[in-house]
Amino acid sequence: MKFSLRDYQKRFCRGVVDAFDGKVNDTAFTKVLGLAATGAGKTIIASALIHHWTTRQQGKCLFLADTDELIDQSVKKLYKSANIIADVEKAADKASLHHNVIVASIQSISKPARLARFQPDHFDYVVADEAHLSMAPDWQRTLNHFHGGGARILGVTATPERGDKKSLMKFYEHVAADVPMSELIKARHLSPITVETVPLEIRIQSKITDGDNDEVAAELEAYYQAIIDAIEKHAPDRKKFLIFHPSVAASRRFTDLLVTRGHAAKHVDGSSPDRAEIIEGFQRSEFRFLNNCQMLTKGFDCPDIDCVIILRPTRGRTPYIQMAGRGTRLHCPHGCDGWCDHPDRKQDMLLLDFLWEFEGHDVMGPADLMTDAPEQRKAVAKKLKEGKMDLLETDEFITGEREQDLLDKLKRQRGKQGNRVDALSFAALFHTTDLLDYEAVAGWQRAAVSPKQREMLEKAGLDTTSIKDRGQASRIIDVVIGQSRSKLATVKQVIHLTKAGYQDAHLMTFEAASAALDQVFAKR
Repeated sequence: MKFSLRDYQKRFCRGVVDAFDGKVNDTAFTKVLGLAATGAGKTIIASALIHHWTTRQQGKCLFLADTDELIDQSVKKLYKSANIIADVEKAADKASLHHNVIVASIQSISKPARLARFQPDHFDYVVADEAHLSMAPDWQRTLNHFHGGGARILGVTATPERGDKKSLMKFYEHVAADVPMSELIKARHLSPITVETVPLEIRIQSKITDGDNDEVAAELEAYYQAIIDAIEKHAPDRKKFLIFHPSVAASRRFTDLLVTRGHAAKHVDGSSPDRAEIIEGFQRSEFRFLNNCQMLTKGFDCPDIDCVIILRPTRGRTPYIQMAGRGTRLHCPHGCDGWCDHPDRKQDMLLLDFLWEFEGHDVMGPADLMTDAPEQRKAVAKKLKEGKMDLLETDEFITGEREQDLLDKLKRQRGKQGNRVDALSFAALFHTTDLLDYEAVAGWQRAAVSPKQREMLEKAGLDTTSIKDRGQASRIIDVVIGQSRSKLATVKQVIHLTKAGYQDAHLMTFEAASAALDQVFAKR
């Protein structure tokens, strides 16, 4: 079967296969993590990998999910995208032991009696959806059971923050792929995000916790009328609003206030007996406002949502990305698949952000959708306070300023001897933003730079004393090799041309860079 995968999806699959096959750092990893923002098509990616493993390698695969909605959605997408008929292990449903692909509820299969049905070596591959949960006891019991029998484990999740990523790397050995939201927006696979800050100066002093948070909800209620005022002022023409609340009671209360003020609104939560009917009504545009508490963060697709409001403070980057990501799908009323030029298509998603002022709390905000690097995050958040802005453009503006500062320092060295650059200057020269804020997360990355890496990087033109560890060296080498394979300018050429005042010298071909340098040196 031939898959029609996007470039980043192909890269994701290649990264996973290479990691399992020993083509990364000369190591065959058995537990790898794949990161992809909401909207990247994680189930499509998993389907392509499962198809590869079951057809080319005749392996058996287990797909783990944590909600009924995700299980049902995964079964349907596996069939639709890869013609894979998966059996289900969930509640009263018991999968056949002879089936090649099984989709299972972690709540069911993790129970000792259910887990005992499957020998440790029953599966060759296990895909853990929502892998940010995989350090929990039921996930660990299940994953370790099959890993102990030789199964290779792939965890898939939205990009977590650094602290969570480090925690996950206590189990996983390598990050095989990372597809951030910024890449998807830039490639027009997701809708642009417009952020408008509303300075209500909401002050919450209660402790931020997961699940229903009645204390935060009680403090927040005093601002409800002002929040609705802001919605009416800043988003009068938006068609569909999805609003996240800190508690079920808060969601219901806010819904009642919206209705009182003449807005078509409904509430839904996990215990709503008519939740399917409510969600379908929202998808059919029977009402504009859908309020919820921890119900619609995942497994919910409604592409024409064009305004998201997060009134549920969270310290977790993954849940924040999941909430905001509900509004980033592309939508065209003419049925276009992907970006189009129809004037009545969805132009962007508006994220209304109320300037929370928490005492002692480090909560997520719009800047966290673009980065988990403290310096970048702080600068983007500060810039967003200036008014209504495109989030990606703001992030790129801040990155550009940081890169320009580094390049200006490099240009001031024009008359100085030496043709080596440090790791940060290299990041600016080649616009590799991940290297600007590099930090090791996997164990192998924290090892010292190897003699082979050091020799190659020094030959290329790097000051290896500035390189933190093996992981950073590996990432820089990837860029150097990529330049060579694409027949683009070498590191040394880019250094000299940049000092001479050339812009984006890394995009020049090797031949063009050589010719330009001949002119530069001829003038000296």
